[in-house]
Amino acid sequence: MSFDAIPSQYESETVSEKIIVKGMVQGVGFRPFVHNNAKRLGLTGKVKNTREGVEIIIQGGKSAITLFKKCLSDAPPKLSGITEILVEPFHLQDFDGFTIETSTENQTRGTMVPPDASVCDSCLSEMGNPENRRSAYPFITCTDCGPRFSIIKDIPFDRINTTMDSFPMCKECSSEYGNPGDRRFHAQTICCHVCGPKVFLYHGKEPELSDRHAIEAAVSMLQNGKIVALKGIGGFHLAADATNQETVSRLRHLKARGDKPFAVMAASLDAVRSFAEVGEGEAGVLMSSARPVVILKKKKTPEKEWKIAEDVAPGNPMIGVMLPYAPLHALLFKKNQTILVMTSANRKGEPIICKNQDAIASLSGMADGILLHDRDIHMRSDDSVGRWIDDRFRLIRRSRGYAPMPVSMINDTPQILATGGIMKNTLCMVKCGSAFLSQHIGDLETPSGLEFFHETACHMRRLIDANPSLMVNDSHPDYITSGLGKSFPHAEAITVQHHHAHIVSCMVENGYNGDVIGLAFDGTGYGDDGTIWGGEVLIASRKQYIRAAHLETVPMPGGSAAVKEPWRMGISWLYNTFGDDMWNLDVPIFKKTGISEAKTLVHMMKRKINSPLTSSMGRLFDAVSAIIGLCQMNTFDGQAAMALEMCALNAPWDIPGYSMDEVLPDKIHEADGIIIPDMKPLIRAIVSDLESHVDKEIISARFHNTVINIFAEISSRLAEQTGMSVAALSGGVFQNAWLLSGLSKALSEKNLTVLTHSIVPTNDGGLSLGQAGIAAATCQNHLVKKVKP
Repeated sequence: MSFDAIPSQYESETVSEKIIVKGMVQGVGFRPFVHNNAKRLGLTGKVKNTREGVEIIIQGGKSAITLFKKCLSDAPPKLSGITEILVEPFHLQDFDGFTIETSTENQTRGTMVPPDASVCDSCLSEMGNPENRRSAYPFITCTDCGPRFSIIKDIPFDRINTTMDSFPMCKECSSEYGNPGDRRFHAQTICCHVCGPKVFLYHGKEPELSDRHAIEAAVSMLQNGKIVALKGIGGFHLAADATNQETVSRLRHLKARGDKPFAVMAASLDAVRSFAEVGEGEAGVLMSSARPVVILKKKKTPEKEWKIAEDVAPGNPMIGVMLPYAPLHALLFKKNQTILVMTSANRKGEPIICKNQDAIASLSGMADGILLHDRDIHMRSDDSVGRWIDDRFRLIRRSRGYAPMPVSMINDTPQILATGGIMKNTLCMVKCGSAFLSQHIGDLETPSGLEFFHETACHMRRLIDANPSLMVNDSHPDYITSGLGKSFPHAEAITVQHHHAHIVSCMVENGYNGDVIGLAFDGTGYGDDGTIWGGEVLIASRKQYIRAAHLETVPMPGGSAAVKEPWRMGISWLYNTFGDDMWNLDVPIFKKTGISEAKTLVHMMKRKINSPLTSSMGRLFDAVSAIIGLCQMNTFDGQAAMALEMCALNAPWDIPGYSMDEVLPDKIHEADGIIIPDMKPLIRAIVSDLESHVDKEIISARFHNTVINIFAEISSRLAEQTGMSVAALSGGVFQNAWLLSGLSKALSEKNLTVLTHSIVPTNDGGLSLGQAGIAAATCQNHLVKKVKP
């Protein structure tokens, strides 16, 4: 922004103002930015970090101060996020220039901590310049880029409170740090070859090489088909040449990965375009400072040199892609590396590894070499993952680059800790109207997962100076999160229903505080009647809900085993529809599953042996996937449902669904006032198509569109009955782009405003936000009611 042409006639009038800037304004170079602009404009005063944000006392000519404030709002630092600017008159003082005051713990405790940011173009340019003193330095950083959340131990965000405290600045770095004209003025992560962290290559348990020799050796290993464990910003990855089928297959075997897709990292956006379809929105997200994994559609005919090994994403037309975000990544690609598998280094079901000693102990049997460094990761953080759907990027996993950025809640609530679920866990802390979501914690079924949860809860409590008086858990009696209050013994514990939390999560994200028709579709959630819910339509507010409609309940033979073995749900739905006539059907499921095994399941269901009832939409998708022969066993969560969606992508988008005449007759079947569509005609229609040899792609598309039509119609009828006009969609099933896009469109055509997720995952990664939202809305009596709004 230009500072020329300040009208001189106003400059004789000196004024003084106090400015409070709120939002993501600490740890992002905001005070140096303020200092430099004030100096250029000839203004005096001071700036400091406070609990509220950044406090500025500015004094000088009225026009200069006007221009200064315009610069604050129009051209703030790259990584900042201003939510509010407050201005009030201030008494004149005798300032000697403009100064940056040192932060203190009491002044800053409770402020927003910025997320980690990818390396900026300016640093990359310096790193690639042989004449620059930071040439090829893998930890180059400035005020506009680098680690934040992963290295901060306490606040304020000063070097002494980060894992950079082990690296005292050399004379040259110290000079840059104190120079207002330098890009690294007050950059807490500033370092160089002389004073900063170093890289080491381990083979076994001893380091063999360091610095550039270590990087060059690691690149050579990757190019020769080896697997290298690589320490990044938030944890370790396992890296391998993504074009080498043999190497990728070996990595898949070593990780016991099943068919779950690997993410890949490419050198540049042009490189990504050579093997995947990239839209304008997707390109923007790939290049953003967050640098998440973006799920893209593979090109059918990629350029030859960029042919991805089939085992990267076996049988999947989509691929997860990210660009280099750490300087070390960029150095790997500079050495003529093509494209890398970049998958989290962890044992199945456990958190990503972040400590050097754990990597050396655990990864030596999986990796041919370990490229690590001596800058500690204080708070581990997986890569964020998302997908562009309907002109919006929608996070599936919210972690590095986004956490712990808050979501606006409502003011005057007690401090709250919401514990989320046991899968895809995140936690949420509420303070002063802001809901701070943690990074992706993951599954809590292992001791290391529980330890990670407690580490994160205590860390976030310290950073935002929270002392929760309310602790919110899922109402499932066996969820381990219900016993996670030992770190907060003075907090009162309450429980909320799983699917109500999903819907309120969507409402809070969208800033909506009214009543909604909430469609909560997921795999598993404990219902009020003791059954397993998951295909629910709730009439809900933030405080309360009623169950207005749901899928019919069917047995889940084997209980949790049915989640991993979709063929069990296929048999359940077939038997629910056809009874003993099922054995006469000519369907693929019987060709892949033995009749004797199927009869065992029927025996279990008849005698109600380990066969809990479920209304889950996720289990219905599993069933159809198994029935038509796509997936009988899940080697990763959601595999069968994903296969069904990917199959549908090969069919025309506008293919009509099956008839709803029997599913939703004019007078819908109701039980206790709850709408329950009859899904048996849908199953019969699918089987009829199978026996008529209709392509699976057509069947899958018809199934998707029938589900869309059914629930659009139910929502429309509920809207007519209640006078409501807003629908909210939440739950893991809405990761399905066909379903989300199609149902959103269908509801809009029925004159409903549709709320969906974007910055918060629709799956259980967003559950804690909804729990917190319910608790905040009901904190007056600490009771979550289940009555009609």
